[in-house]
Amino acid sequence: MNLSLLPKNLRVYFTQLSEVISYAEKSWYFSTSQFFSKVGAYEALLKFNKGNRLTFTLIVIQICKYILRVSAFFYLYIFFKLVHSLSGQKSNRSSSEIVYIDSYLVVNYVISGNGLVDNYFTGLLDILKKNQREYTIIPRLYDAWNPISLYRFFLKIKENRDNVLTDFELFSFVDFFKLVIYLIVYPFKMFFFYRSKINALADNEFLRYYFWLDMNGSNFFGGVRYLFAQKFKSRLNGRDKILQWYENQPYEKTLNRVMRESNMKNEIYGCQLYLYPVENFNAYIDPNEIQKHLPHQILVNGSYYLDSNNKISKIGPSLRYSNLFKTPIYTNSTGNRLVLMSYFESSNKHIIRILNTLQTKETFTLKFHPSNDIDEYKGKIRLNFEVATDDLYNLFKSTELVIGAASGTLVEAIACGIPALVITEDGVVDYSYLPEFCKGILWDIVWDEESLRICSVKLNQHVLEDSIERKEMIGRVRDEMFSIPNEEKIVSIFGI
Repeated sequence: MNLSLLPKNLRVYFTQLSEVISYAEKSWYFSTSQFFSKVGAYEALLKFNKGNRLTFTLIVIQICKYILRVSAFFYLYIFFKLVHSLSGQKSNRSSSEIVYIDSYLVVNYVISGNGLVDNYFTGLLDILKKNQREYTIIPRLYDAWNPISLYRFFLKIKENRDNVLTDFELFSFVDFFKLVIYLIVYPFKMFFFYRSKINALADNEFLRYYFWLDMNGSNFFGGVRYLFAQKFKSRLNGRDKILQWYENQPYEKTLNRVMRESNMKNEIYGCQLYLYPVENFNAYIDPNEIQKHLPHQILVNGSYYLDSNNKISKIGPSLRYSNLFKTPIYTNSTGNRLVLMSYFESSNKHIIRILNTLQTKETFTLKFHPSNDIDEYKGKIRLNFEVATDDLYNLFKSTELVIGAASGTLVEAIACGIPALVITEDGVVDYSYLPEFCKGILWDIVWDEESLRICSVKLNQHVLEDSIERKEMIGRVRDEMFSIPNEEKIVSIFGI
């Protein structure tokens, strides 16, 4: 992401983390740590700013959490290896040139027949098939804790003859032994780093607090990915390429490190082809980041996210947002209000708080995020509402106003001409997806019933007037935050 988008009040904390990030050069163990990727740094900062501090009790809790979680993960992982063996699922290679897709795979989506990587690399598999290019998915399994679901998942991809290469297929007894050694040594390496680098910074309370929050066993998955990458590299030849869902997390850094240290010539395309908030620290490429962690190219969703100081970044195709370019600019006056729930629980609390203060008999339409437990939220909302299951762009056709918080979908809404209200706590936005250049015209922030009423009228007035300024702003959002994902561009950029 363009580093200039980072809010000024956060830059001091980003700089503090940047000062120690190059220490990761010393060992691949550090590549597996979310601390060295700044994952969760903003969430830690929110807690820190509310008065949370590092205490001896917190350290003890985190050490216990690390031991318990990595132990549980390890035994589950062995069990899941058995589940995979029982399924008989295996990948195969029949071409001298393969496109490897490094992406999340949502287990229950695949079981339901919703495709493999459609939530991430939308439409890509169809283009690869059309161009007769063999592909293999090297997945990061998501929502994979139910062994029955996992078994059904393996059977499903086996039945469909989908080429999916998992770590369960590659891991041997030796790899599990290496994993045990890693899990034992990791905390000692991190403690040494803490004592020699962080603890020496006496005035840096936040850095110490964030370090210990991250000592929770989350590194397990980075460790597994590194060991997977060590086996995976032997499957490659010089003509293969890797298309990587790129969030600048340990998943990517460990694989990239193995490829780079092994002097593999395979091109790695890091795909940041999604919308993300400017507070998301790990979305930025740190100037002090070690080269081993980086892909060869970083593709961003639009010029808005392009970092001119980063020579390996360029604009890629907005694969997930192809429907946007098939959608007209709406000037709806239907009175329908669409509430977009967020991935972040804290943001959903703000949304529900406002909705429950509204003195209206009007029925709102709620669109939940896939990660939300709908039944849990239903009991907390007091006003009249109906749950939308329709496609988002079908909903846009009849929506006059969208309401939400911490959601990239709000950007899609304003790009279609639908004004957006961002619910905040006391006017402070926690996760800012929307661009400042169109605030007050295409979107605005609200914090109570009165501000919601005033801003609704103001934004709807811009729609009724259908001013040139509004049209220009919508054009900027479409042109700067998205890039048309046509087949010609996809084939050209990825060299398919």
